Amino acid sequence: MHTIDVESIAGDLGTYEVTWWVDEYVNNPFDEYDHFTSVVLRSRDRRSLACSYGPMAEKISRILADGVHSEASVVRWLTLRGCRGIHALHHLGNDGRIAADPPFEPDTSMHSGAFRGVAFITPELLPEVSDPDRVVSEDVRELSYWAEGDVFGYSVARGSGEVVGSGGGYFGWLDTKDSILGDAVLEDIREYESHLIRQARLFGAGFIGVV
Repeated sequence: MHTIDVESIAGDLGTYEVTWWVDEYVNNPFDEYDHFTSVVLRSRDRRSLACSYGPMAEKISRILADGVHSEASVVRWLTLRGCRGIHALHHLGNDGRIAADPPFEPDTSMHSGAFRGVAFITPELLPEVSDPDRVVSEDVRELSYWAEGDVFGYSVARGSGEVVGSGGGYFGWLDTKDSILGDAVLEDIREYESHLIRQARLFGAGFIGVV
C-alpha cells in the first residue's frame, strides 16, 4: 500500500490520523457499474484501455476501426440518431489520461491528430439525464482517473493506532480528496465518537462492567 499523504484531524474527543493511500485494486468502473454514457475508445494507453460500452458503441467501434470516417462524420451520424452530450476523446500523453473535448456539433472541427474515440448518451437514456454534457464529462473523467491509476483510499486511526474507519475506490486525488475528507472521513469520526459516548453512558449507568 503506497501512502500518498498523512494528516491530523481534530474530533470532539481527540485527534485522529488520516492516511491517504493509492488504491491499486480497483477494476475499470465501466466494467463494474452501469453508466449513462456510451464510450468507444481505441486501445493505446498503458492499461491497454479499449472501451466499447453502451448502446450503439459496438457499431461506432467498427466505424472508428475502419479508419475511413472522420471525427465530424461520426458526430454527425450520432447527432442524426438523437444522441446528445457528444464528446470527442483524445489522449493527453502516455500515462493513460483521457480528455473529453467540449460538446461538439456535427460540423465542428476536432483534434484530428489526437482523436481516440467518442462518448455520448443515446436517445433512450436522455429522459433520465438532465445535463448530458455534464454527465458525459464526469463519466469520462472517472474512466481517465482509473486509466492513469489515480484511485485512492483512506484509513482513520486514533492515537493508540486503532483504525476507526476506512474507505477506498475514490477517483481523482486532487479533485475529490477534500470532498471525501468532508464527508466520509468526518462521518467515520463522528460515528466512532458517538459509539464511545454511548459506551460511556452505559458504563456510568451500570449496564457495562457489572459481573
